[in-house]
Amino acid sequence: TSLEVCHATRTPKKLPPYPTVFFYKRNFSEEAKTRMEEDKFNWVFEFEYTDKEIEDPDLKHQYTLISNAEDYKRDKESLDEFLKDKNHVLFADYSADYINGHAYYTAKRENAKSFGVGYAAGLDDFAKKVEEDLLAAIKMNFAEKDVDNIDPYVFDTIQHENAVKLKASTFVGRDKMMKDALAHVTGTDSDTTLILHGEPGCGKSGLLAAVSQQAMELRSGKKHFVFIHAVDSCPGSNLLEKFLRRLHVNLRAFRRAAGENKVNAAPPASMTDLKQEHHSFIEETGNTYPKCKFIIIVDAVNQFNESNRAWDMWWLMRKTCPKNVRFMISTLNEENNTFANAKTSCPSAETLEVTSMSKED
Repeated sequence: TSLEVCHATRTPKKLPPYPTVFFYKRNFSEEAKTRMEEDKFNWVFEFEYTDKEIEDPDLKHQYTLISNAEDYKRDKESLDEFLKDKNHVLFADYSADYINGHAYYTAKRENAKSFGVGYAAGLDDFAKKVEEDLLAAIKMNFAEKDVDNIDPYVFDTIQHENAVKLKASTFVGRDKMMKDALAHVTGTDSDTTLILHGEPGCGKSGLLAAVSQQAMELRSGKKHFVFIHAVDSCPGSNLLEKFLRRLHVNLRAFRRAAGENKVNAAPPASMTDLKQEHHSFIEETGNTYPKCKFIIIVDAVNQFNESNRAWDMWWLMRKTCPKNVRFMISTLNEENNTFANAKTSCPSAETLEVTSMSKED
């Protein structure tokens, strides 16, 4: 359908240079069309709309008689042109055959439209082409890269951000929740912390990912700091210490890039010392750069390992944290008591319950 076509070919925010969407247009040989007509099942494969009266009683109800059938046909053809015009879409024709007896009625009715199915034949070459196209595109889109020399913290960031981008790509609806959550992470009027909570599968991670993707756009020109941590998205991501080290390494890199050469590139080596300076370093950073936003987003905090009292939520921001530091987390309502503990740790935090999708969504 046209809706499926338009959805599948939505231009991504970052347009890939290689095919990621594939459409194939089936063409039957004249001999195949003749065999369909012999079986009186050509209607199964042909365009449904016609502006010409059909005399054959077996076929007259199988087509929709409509005066503007040509407009419908042009619409279909324009969809083909729409696809061909997309650089990230591979559009190709393929040949198919039909064998007598390869179509049949599923519901036959007298003097009314009947329903049936038909099967194309001779698709070996088509199957081979699809396989070759897909493998070629995979190799182009996912060319092997040497990651041995990438800084491990940079590599972690890539994995976490890819995880939320993937979830954001399938997120739909929830316009009001999306607006409220985005207003929190980009504003300064409310408390520094927003807690997204709900039952399993309600869309917390999808909402958080969609907000994260928009927040990441604020980093253009390196004016603002945006940090994403998706628990269980990559090895070690469920450890609180790993999260804290990633956060503090990135904060230090931001400050050093701004000219603070006296700030150490590495955070304290011991977890005890890191924990001791966690809040004060973030507060100091926010106060040092009052015109910058420091957006910290953590998905699925209930999935943290319990080590270092992660579930106590002591690591959330304090009341003394400046308003340009914005914290957003997601959690289940009950698991590991992280929701209740987050509210205890941050009594003034805002909460946003993510409920099931509405009929409108």
